[in-house]
Amino acid sequence: MMNFKEKELSLQLFDTLKQHFPDIQLVAIVASPLEESSWRVRIRMPTDEDQEVELREMASTLSTDILLNYGYHILISAVAKSEEPLLRRVTPEEEPPMDSFSPYYSWEALQSPLSVVGTTKNA
Repeated sequence: MMNFKEKELSLQLFDTLKQHFPDIQLVAIVASPLEESSWRVRIRMPTDEDQEVELREMASTLSTDILLNYGYHILISAVAKSEEPLLRRVTPEEEPPMDSFSPYYSWEALQSPLSVVGTTKNA
């Protein structure tokens, strides 16, 4: 289950990146498929390859700082073009309860309008 500090740090990581790369978009925060205690901040990357490289370098530095300072493993992960059709608006009734473990914390559950659907949780 994502705790308050993990959620806060995930959103701070995205906000810091958004300040430097305003065209990125947060899609979801998901549990790593390999490790339940590792989180991925899923974003739409910049279209410019040079900016994407800069973003990945900055994200790796910030993620390392979070790991060393707080002990939480939080990474940035790009949303693939093939996943774009899986994005849609989600009603509050469709959201997983935030107090039980769900590997998918949608954009709306994190105060945003998009969610990843059609995944193993919802399939």
